[in-house]
Amino acid sequence: MSRPRFCVDIDNVVAQTDAVMRRIISEYTEGRVELGYKDVLEFDYHKCKDANGNSISREEWNAIHLLFSEPRNLKLIQPIPDAQECLTQLADKYEIHLATSRLPMARRATVEWLDTFGFPSHGL
Repeated sequence: MSRPRFCVDIDNVVAQTDAVMRRIISEYTEGRVELGYKDVLEFDYHKCKDANGNSISREEWNAIHLLFSEPRNLKLIQPIPDAQECLTQLADKYEIHLATSRLPMARRATVEWLDTFGFPSHGL
């Protein structure tokens, strides 16, 4: 008998993605856009404004999303504290599935990241 499935998003649920994304935005815009944690109200970062009302364009967001997807940037992300332990406990009762809206080019680095940080067996 198969176990029920439990699906969890990776970014900003089990991974502290936002800090890395905001750093990339700052570097890409050479400090023109400095999003604070409270400024990020949705995934589409181009719809968010910093404390000075500055934002990135959709075109900048596309370029930034590509930069974020590079292994060197994905490796900077830290797990949410205790995320692995919580998912391991859930894996006793559920088939774990992890979801992400990362670009396909980020898949290999994402799998390596999950393995490096000891996440339990999962579908991605």
